[in-house]
Amino acid sequence: MVLGIKLGMKPEEAVSKVTTLSDVEGLCVTFAGSHGSTDPVLAVKELLKEEPYTAEDIEEITNQSLESIFSNSPTSLDVLKAAKHYKLHQRAAHVYSESRRVHAFKDTVSSNLSDEDKLKKLGDLMNDSHYSCSVLYECSCPELEELVKICRDHGAFGERLTGAGWGGCAVALVKESTVPQFILNLKEHFYQSRINRGVINKNDLGLYVFASKPSSGAAIFKF
Repeated sequence: MVLGIKLGMKPEEAVSKVTTLSDVEGLCVTFAGSHGSTDPVLAVKELLKEEPYTAEDIEEITNQSLESIFSNSPTSLDVLKAAKHYKLHQRAAHVYSESRRVHAFKDTVSSNLSDEDKLKKLGDLMNDSHYSCSVLYECSCPELEELVKICRDHGAFGERLTGAGWGGCAVALVKESTVPQFILNLKEHFYQSRINRGVINKNDLGLYVFASKPSSGAAIFKF
């Protein structure tokens, strides 16, 4: 809503029509185009301050109380009770930049680059994605940061958290020929200390670290 208003929408229009960042992406692209770019993040950088917004800041911009705006959303009201500030700049920058990375990843896979250059480019995109998740979206955790560093230190082209974040899983991009040694390195440098402390059972290691190959995602088959 705030970004929509900054881009020229009337407050009442933004409140009624904007529910996700995709609703104002077109306006961001138009703004970027007027500044010689196609990147919606440019609008975020130019129009949203980096300092966190307070509820009062947002209410001044929208001309409405946040409680009234989100009166039909119990989960949003719970957030309002718990949160003291809102990092609109960082969250929007993450969402838009992550979307562009998805397209860049797909284009790289389909490109004519050599296998080595392709892996390096894909790894860089994964690393950029993790940085954005960790710093802009803040959905990482100390254990994931440790695991990501260990993976990169032992030869991963790229490494990022995967899933919802705030714990959970990470995915690393490595050459198939290096997979066995890579997994041994992870077991030694990340999992062994947790086995020693009784955090995980050695017999369950196969549930925690395993190899997989890239494949097509979900699809609809028409017969």
